Amino acid sequence: MDEAILEGHEALNKYGYISPKRHIVTFTLWDMRYGNPLESLLHGIIRQNMGCTHHMFGRDHAAVGDYYDPYATQILWERGGIPSFGLNAPPYDLDKGLKIRPVNIKEFWYCPKCGEITYSDTCAHTDIAQRFSGSFIRGLIAEGIEPPPIIFRPEVYRVIVKWWRVYGYPFVNKKYLELKERELEIDVPPMEVPLRR
Repeated sequence: MDEAILEGHEALNKYGYISPKRHIVTFTLWDMRYGNPLESLLHGIIRQNMGCTHHMFGRDHAAVGDYYDPYATQILWERGGIPSFGLNAPPYDLDKGLKIRPVNIKEFWYCPKCGEITYSDTCAHTDIAQRFSGSFIRGLIAEGIEPPPIIFRPEVYRVIVKWWRVYGYPFVNKKYLELKERELEIDVPPMEVPLRR
């Protein structure tokens, strides 16, 4: 839900988890097309046009299932790799390319030795890593089980529950999409185009 995402990020700022000086959340009226990795170029353009200098790309960015390599978008932004589209270099290294830079986030897990959620790039304890998936976390929330604070900030969980009560389910579903479509729909009068002779 867009409302839960925006308010959840505001909670991260409000409760001191992330500095609002370094963290901005934006909202665009654009549904994910799941066209990885090329869709990530559009995401980069949108954010660059908003004045952002960096864009975070996670594992499976704009992807569905296992159709694409989970790091295809990151590979595109690190070294290019789609010569058939003229992208034999990263988007920011191309003549007249984008200026925005990627912040590529690999896999994350809970590390019992470090005592925190950490990323594969920053923690060497892969042998004891405790991995969990977004599906697992969504399942906990859907069952009404509050995930432990090490996995999910309590303030953000409360935001999700708040919007769950509004929409009847904590994640995007058919009912929510139909409601949003009605809210965002506008009537545009037909244009009169003069005929040329």
